[in-house]
This record gives sequence, C-alpha cells and structure tokens, in this order.
Amino acid sequence: MVALNVKTHLFFLRQDALIFFCLGYYFVKYSIKFNDIDKIKAPYIIIAYIVVIFLDFWARNTLISHLPHFASIIIGFIFFYRFTTKITNKKIHNIIMKISKYSFSIYLFHEMNLTILKKLLTKLLPQTALWQTVLYFGVPIIIFSLCLLLSIILDKYFHKIYLILVGSRSM
Repeated sequence: MVALNVKTHLFFLRQDALIFFCLGYYFVKYSIKFNDIDKIKAPYIIIAYIVVIFLDFWARNTLISHLPHFASIIIGFIFFYRFTTKITNKKIHNIIMKISKYSFSIYLFHEMNLTILKKLLTKLLPQTALWQTVLYFGVPIIIFSLCLLLSIILDKYFHKIYLILVGSRSM
C-alpha cells in the first residue's frame, strides 16, 4: 500500500507504517481512548465500513487505490473493535481469547503469504467480477486460518522456536 507519494528513503520504513506510527502518536498526544469508539453510533460505522470496502475493491490498481485501502484499514479497525468488545456469549468470547494469543504471530506471518497467494490465484483463476469478489474475501480468511494453524502448531510442538520467532511474546 502506498499511502502518500512520499519517499522515506529508508528500506525498512514503509510509508503506511509511518502513517500508522503517527496515528498512534496522535492518539497518545490527544488522550484518545478506545472507549471513545463506543460513542460512535453503530449504523454509521457499519455503513462507513461497507462503503470503504466497496471503494477499496473497485479502486484496486488505480491511481487512487491507496486512499480507500487506507480508509478501509482504519474504519475496519474501528468496526471490529466496536463490535468485538460487545460480545457477551461466553463460548465466542473464549474462542476469541484463545485466538488472540496468536495475534502477533498472525501479524508477522500474514503479509508475505497474503501477497503470494493473491498473486498466484490471480494468475490461475479467471479475472471475472465473481472470482475477484471471492478472492477479495476468501484469501484473507484462508491466510488467517493458515497463519493461526501454523502458530498453534509451532507453539505446541516447537515452543522454543515459536518464542524466538515472536520475540517471546506468548501468553
């Protein structure tokens, strides 16, 4: 993702990473708390997220693709935070808590695998609107599931290697 047409000239610093870092600074500087997200009315979040998902989907590979993609990440975070913190079903809550143990390893493993699978399937499958829609929603689910499975297997059977990979960030 290219958020802005700004070159950092640092091989390890992506532009979107710089923007997210600055957003984090903004949250700290102005004492914005995650509880403030609860003040946003649910219908507004739902409509905004649906709109930016479609804009992100239809603007892919265009000159402005970075804008709706960035918006979909930010609004998606707000959407999922707003609705997952309200889960009262104990069974679902426990599943989410078990999965959350692996959030950092999923974060570490997902990007390269997501890119590879998207490129591979784009070459193998016809580029119709139906297949693009399936890929848009299906590939992230597949990658999330595989990263979660890999994390669980590494943690269970190769725990020391897992701890090295995630920098000892294990619950």
